Amino acid sequence: MSHGTVASGWCPVDDRVYEAADGVCPDCGTALVATASAAGSDTPSPERPASSSPLIRAGIIAAIIGAFVLGLSLQSGRDTTPKDETTTPAPAAQDVSVGRVARSGRADLTLIRLIQENDTFTATFATGRGFPKPQLVQGVSVEVSTQHEDLSEVFGVSDVEVTRLDSGFILRGHLEPGSARIAELQLSSIQIAVPDSPEWRVDMGGIWPVRGAEPAVLHVGGSRPAGDGSIRLVSIVSWRDRLEVAFELRGLRAGDTGKFGINEIEIDPLSGAAGVFSATVQEQISPSVIVARFEGVPPNVGSVAIRASRLSRYLAGPWTWRIP
Repeated sequence: MSHGTVASGWCPVDDRVYEAADGVCPDCGTALVATASAAGSDTPSPERPASSSPLIRAGIIAAIIGAFVLGLSLQSGRDTTPKDETTTPAPAAQDVSVGRVARSGRADLTLIRLIQENDTFTATFATGRGFPKPQLVQGVSVEVSTQHEDLSEVFGVSDVEVTRLDSGFILRGHLEPGSARIAELQLSSIQIAVPDSPEWRVDMGGIWPVRGAEPAVLHVGGSRPAGDGSIRLVSIVSWRDRLEVAFELRGLRAGDTGKFGINEIEIDPLSGAAGVFSATVQEQISPSVIVARFEGVPPNVGSVAIRASRLSRYLAGPWTWRIP
């Protein structure tokens, strides 16, 4: 029996080596790529030819180039610039001559100049009509409004320092770190020292020390001048372990002044007992009534001088300035 010549070839579609007499893939009909056969052997070598079909190579190269170009286009369309989610204000610095008057109640104030350096500021004021002597200014409540682009913020200022002048005062304050430019300055209240120290001499022998049911009450009465108003000693209430003294603040007009503050109240014994007893607790139980508690008062204290010292009153604001 005679046999036809059998050729060995690689099919680039099926990626297999076939033996076919006509040089055509028996599965898909693609022309086989000739492979080298072992010399003197009827079994063709199964190794793949050193070089594949030019068409296949071109397709592979085109796919690689296409993937590279697509990657470049996607990269160029993506915004790779880091985004800062928060806008940080630039360091704020300004030196502004304002020279405008603000009025609150009966008191006028002029903001002369504002200097801001980042998170600190200095404001110079001149006192005007109805304002007490600048030497009596003890403290000021300050609020500021800062502005950066479209972002504004309002907050109170703590640790405000006061320097008193002959015709005004200077405030130095600290803002929150990173604060923007001050766009508005407001003084919400001003604490004014009251130079008076009203005093009452009282005989407490009838209620102190407590010998029966408690509390024992002594109604005193009697008003003393204090600043623009007056203070009345209402009563002394005694318990076995303490004394409570009630004061009424008078002459306060709504919208004109704020409240009086009694920073210190003393009992000075007049009956020979040693010592001055300062109030241990003070409470303003209503807009016009302050109660002070004294503890540790000896039982032999009968006659006393009750003195309200270190008084303050508060001018109610606000005084407001827009900073140009």
